[in-house]
Amino acid sequence: MHPIAILTNKSAGTQYSLRAANAAACVAEYSPEAFFDFNGLMFENQPEELSAGLSNDEIKDIAAEAGASSSVNACIDETRFKGWVQAATQRALEGPIPNSELDAVTGTPTVLVNGKQYVGSLEDTAEFQAFVLQAAGESYSESNGTPTPTPTPTPAAG
Repeated sequence: MHPIAILTNKSAGTQYSLRAANAAACVAEYSPEAFFDFNGLMFENQPEELSAGLSNDEIKDIAAEAGASSSVNACIDETRFKGWVQAATQRALEGPIPNSELDAVTGTPTVLVNGKQYVGSLEDTAEFQAFVLQAAGESYSESNGTPTPTPTPTPAAG
């Protein structure tokens, strides 16, 4: 998972996208065990595009609800990972995306599994599951294929 901030300028001047991605990095750094719960709660509480978004206090409340330690609070307030988020966003938008055939990220969500982009329904879990299994199966086949036999040297006649 790579948080990027492509909507930073579309949040009524609050830079919500940048602050939310920074908060994700803060939780990952200081309370990694809470990251997936935090990520899920942030999506559940995702504000409308073009709105001011959540305040830092609301983001910190979500982090606490996810089980993150209070050590993330200063990181969120200081936007400690701002430079990292900006650099990651720039790399994603300019591309190419490493280990994939994708030239650049053009929108969210962008889902890659073993370098293959999912372009199916975001509502159909069975379709997504089939995609993941296929991508994982292709990756397994490529890395664990049948070994190529090598000839055994024969002793020279003497």
